[in-house]
Amino acid sequence: MENLKELERRIKVALDRVSEGLEHGNNSHDASEREAALQAEVDALSEQNAKLSALLAELEQDRQAEADELQSLYGKLAEVLNSSDAELEEGA
Repeated sequence: MENLKELERRIKVALDRVSEGLEHGNNSHDASEREAALQAEVDALSEQNAKLSALLAELEQDRQAEADELQSLYGKLAEVLNSSDAELEEGA
């Protein structure tokens, strides 16, 4: 999950750099071609960022579900251990 967060951070940095390039380009014909290429890159990175953010949210949801299930299992284990202790005390 840390890798996804780092990748998301790097994408945001790249988007910022691309946006700066768009703002500081010159007015020649080449600039408009570069601007179109940069805008296409911004769009692609934005889409990738959205997908990664959705994946990260899904993974976080899965992690929470597993944590909840683990907590439930710990609770059941504690009940079993407590009832076993009570039975042993009654039998003694």
